[in-house]
Amino acid sequence: MGNKTLIRSDGSTVTVPEAEAGKLLTLGYKEQTPVQEMEAGISRGIENFYTTPDQQVTTAIEGLYSGATVGLSDLLGSDDSIERARYNPGTRLATEVIGSLAPLAPGGLGKALDFTPAGLLERGAIKAGEAIGQGSKVISTMSRTAIEGAGFGAGSALTTAQLNGDPVTSEAILAGMGWGALFGGGLGALGAGVEAKFEARAARLAAAEDDLFRNAGRQEAAALERAEGKAKVHSVISEGMKKEHGALANLEEGHYQHFAKNESRRRKDQHADSL
Repeated sequence: MGNKTLIRSDGSTVTVPEAEAGKLLTLGYKEQTPVQEMEAGISRGIENFYTTPDQQVTTAIEGLYSGATVGLSDLLGSDDSIERARYNPGTRLATEVIGSLAPLAPGGLGKALDFTPAGLLERGAIKAGEAIGQGSKVISTMSRTAIEGAGFGAGSALTTAQLNGDPVTSEAILAGMGWGALFGGGLGALGAGVEAKFEARAARLAAAEDDLFRNAGRQEAAALERAEGKAKVHSVISEGMKKEHGALANLEEGHYQHFAKNESRRRKDQHADSL
């Protein structure tokens, strides 16, 4: 017995032995007709073509262009570019993000992309955020990311409409801008708020560390002063003891000299008496 190809309710297919096919047909599966089988074969062939390595590289390049131009390059896209994006969605999305962020790269790459639509959007958003923030880092960051989000949201709506074959309408563009501004502004405010808290905490820790060092310095100076005072007292006591020892030595020497003279006189007298 051979195999049969059945179609599930979601449109996917499964090949099973003919003995099992009857059971699955009772569960809602449908048998694939020769025309459907031919169409499925054509679909597999198209998918295999657009997922080859060279087509994936082309998809990546198109994604980079789309990101750097905020979706404007998609207006010039062909049917092939649409199919490549459909069959390689991960590659297309990742390279779009990279292309949109490339103007922020340090060094020559970022400068080279300054005048791309994405680069102009980034620079304009930074300047507008600084003007709106008026010194407030949170407001400045939130404004900048909201403007960036609105720009990239419009580009995303344009790209989505172009790749899906839908008409590019002002409503779709405005909706993309609104969601982009909301999402970008919210993330910017959250990130700036967290950063501000960390900076304040770091400032408090630095101030506490300075106080600790100052207190330690004062304590060390006081301890040194006390040690110097004790050293001076010890020096005075030592000097006094030296003088006292000297005086005692002189007194003992005087006593010895006096005793020696008396003893010498006594012996002379004894000698005279004996004569």
